[in-house]
Amino acid sequence: MTILLFLEFLAVISAGIALCILHRYLAKSPLDNLPGPPSESFIAGNLRQVTDPLTASEFSASLCETYGPTHRIYGVLGGRILNVLDPRALHSMLISDVEHFPKDLTPLNTLRLLLGPGVLGTNGSQHRRQRKLLNSVFSPAHLRDMTHILYDIAQKIPGAMRDGINKAEALDINGLMATTSLEMLGEAFLGYSFGGFVEGSPRDSLGESIKMFFATVGKVPLAVLLVPSLSRFLSGSLIRMLFRMLPFPNLHRLLDISDTMRRRAINIIGLKKAALGRGDEELVARVGEGKDIMSVLLRSNMASLDTDKISDEELLAQVSTIMLAGLDTTSNGLSRILYLLAQNGLAQERLRAELLAAQGHRVSDSETTGPSVPHDELMRLPYLDAVFRETMRLYPPVGFVFRRAAKDIVVPLAWPVRGKDGSSMSEILLPRGTPVVLNIRACNRNKALWGDDALEWRPERWLEELPQELYDAHVPGVYSNLMTFSAGVRSCIGVKFAELETKIVLSALLTSFKFELTETPVIWKFATVDYPTMGKNSTKSQLLLKVTSL
Repeated sequence: MTILLFLEFLAVISAGIALCILHRYLAKSPLDNLPGPPSESFIAGNLRQVTDPLTASEFSASLCETYGPTHRIYGVLGGRILNVLDPRALHSMLISDVEHFPKDLTPLNTLRLLLGPGVLGTNGSQHRRQRKLLNSVFSPAHLRDMTHILYDIAQKIPGAMRDGINKAEALDINGLMATTSLEMLGEAFLGYSFGGFVEGSPRDSLGESIKMFFATVGKVPLAVLLVPSLSRFLSGSLIRMLFRMLPFPNLHRLLDISDTMRRRAINIIGLKKAALGRGDEELVARVGEGKDIMSVLLRSNMASLDTDKISDEELLAQVSTIMLAGLDTTSNGLSRILYLLAQNGLAQERLRAELLAAQGHRVSDSETTGPSVPHDELMRLPYLDAVFRETMRLYPPVGFVFRRAAKDIVVPLAWPVRGKDGSSMSEILLPRGTPVVLNIRACNRNKALWGDDALEWRPERWLEELPQELYDAHVPGVYSNLMTFSAGVRSCIGVKFAELETKIVLSALLTSFKFELTETPVIWKFATVDYPTMGKNSTKSQLLLKVTSL
């Protein structure tokens, strides 16, 4: 029976592919007049080139250098994809015309199927309702109240590192940053400890599932591509049932991870609601002291008008969604900063001196780290801020954002494009359904905006006057003229949390340790979130650095 269903499934897919080929290769598109590379593959277009872990970043950079800030690449079966870094086009898609550029046009996307209706997987009024509620709990005032929770965790890192130094010549900084970020997210967002710094603590099923999620998604690319199309005909439960029938172990593993995250989210939310019902004393006694984001979110939701409330299903989805959104992005971003500081000894010494001066004569509340620098002072330290901004500019953890045109729409351009027919185009017509790649990394590295040294990691640029061309371009990013955290109503809601977490961890590490490179080259691989490996052939996310206790 299972084999018969599988064969029928393949027959339907084959018929659909044949129709797509006929339509996409025979139909004309306004994007045909845009410059762009030739298709590498009849089936996959340029997709292998723009997703290859080793070469995708260089290939994407070469596209922008060769074909300009607005160009066309080919997708599956000849589909045209707009690749754009033009600031006026970015503003149109992310701010002024954002309702016409959802993540997808289908009932479900992969994130919504696996995580539920969280803030990353919803569109329209549902997304606006969720965002409105989440904005209140990610406010600067609330993040300031959580600073001591993050410091308490950061002060546990040096002890774990000293134990590691005694056992090995180099430490896996990426693994340590993942443990740190998971624990900080757990306590600050969920009021829940994963036991990352408790010796002998058993592995937590939720924590392990969150760590494995994106890596497992990357092993089933065909399923990821099929979910939106299948959702036009099948409900989410039927798609999951179908996937369970297919003979693909990694797909089954991904569904198991999804089920585990949902089951644990139900448990955590249930305990949190019960604690809220028992009053403030019960909450204060728990991890997070009742100040964790989920406790505040539950209280805010209960106090909201019925029209502004989000459902229990939406609350559950936020657990996995926000944990996933904040884990690899922040931990890999921290790894990148420490790697760059290991490469640039003078920058590391300058930053260490600034942090030690800020700690001054304050009394330390830990035996292993210096005293905590108050929130407002920490966030204003000029060189620490410059190192954070420059790393986020040159190496955004997520380099691309994907959207799709919901209707035939004209997109304006700041920089006109010379078409293949010789015409100058100051705007582009996108037919309904056109996929769009918003090239965050290329915008952040654009020499026309950042100057001839745009490809250099130079924190000092943030202590100088930035180029006037950057201000004139009106890059729509929510943070510091950068597209790293996106823009508009779908911008990163946790940008200030990520900045605070990063600066607290750096203040704990750089005042206690010196970081240096090993002899093995570090290769950063392209993925949903870029990650480091030791050597070109390794697929393991790892960053080994020599660490010396000061």
